[in-house]
Amino acid sequence: MALPLARLALSIGAFLALPHAGTLRMCEADPCGGVFLDTSRSQKRRWCAMESCGNRVKAQRHRRRLKAEAVKPEKGKA
Repeated sequence: MALPLARLALSIGAFLALPHAGTLRMCEADPCGGVFLDTSRSQKRRWCAMESCGNRVKAQRHRRRLKAEAVKPEKGKA
């Protein structure tokens, strides 16, 4: 068990020594918590994969917005 952990520690250390180490990010999707390398041009990527985590977060946000709009009374109607 010690050898795989030592290899992992060495790999992480070598990775962090590279110039792109500052772009290592955690996925913002609630149940995911995965880590990914942000190689996007603007360095603002939020999810490990748009196809899974990003889509799930955006779909949840859309459903909440639709639900909130359905609850609000329309202006001008009493």
